[in-house]
Order: sequence, then structure tokens, then C-alpha cells
Amino acid sequence: MIDDRGEGPGGSHVDVEYWEEIARRVESCGGVWKTSMRDLRNASGNVRSGPHVRARIGMALMAQGLAHYPEELPRYQHELVWVYPHDSPFAQRIRAVLDPSEETAGELRQWMDAETILAGVRELVRE
Repeated sequence: MIDDRGEGPGGSHVDVEYWEEIARRVESCGGVWKTSMRDLRNASGNVRSGPHVRARIGMALMAQGLAHYPEELPRYQHELVWVYPHDSPFAQRIRAVLDPSEETAGELRQWMDAETILAGVRELVRE
């Protein structure tokens, strides 16, 4: 847990302003932002991305109302992480694909139908 001084367990420094900046970037990028695991790890004040560090990063993102893909944060610094609001349409689609059910299958069909209709409209506009 991150305390009011921006420190996590063991006193490691966490750049609280950076997590707030991530939330602003996600918003300014239309709701989905890509970053490296290295940047997230550095913001947590750590030099390695062990399981506890990755868990703290996930909690820091969650505290900002953000989710991430992949669901399990990568171990390696060069790997990319997509960050998005937890309750966004992007999040709904990610959950529908990763955790299919009758309900999410219906949602996916609706999204695909909407894409087909939109493609038809685009074609009409080009004519």
C-alpha cells in the first residue's frame, strides 16, 4: 500500500505525481495509452520488476481508476503495457475477449455489427 508520503512497503519511493500523470495521459490519448514496463517500474521507485513490485504497480494504477493489459504485468522492462480506464469501452472489450461468456459473446457480435455498418457508411460517403 502506498502511504501519504509516496512510500510503499519497505520505504521505497513512489512517484505519486507520475501515477496522476499517467491518468492524465490516458485521458489525453483517447482512453488508451501504451508505455513500457521500465517506465512503470521506475515510477514505483524500484530497479527490478519482481512480483511484489508488479503488484504495487497494479495497485497504484487501480488507485487512479486504471486497468492494464496484459493482465499480469510483464517481468521484463522492454515489454509494453496498455493502460486504460477500468470502466471504459476499451476495458469492456478486453474483458469480453479474455473472459468470454454468453453475455460478452453478444456484446462482441454487436460491436462487430456496428463495425460493419460503419464500414458501409464510410463506403457511401466515399461515393
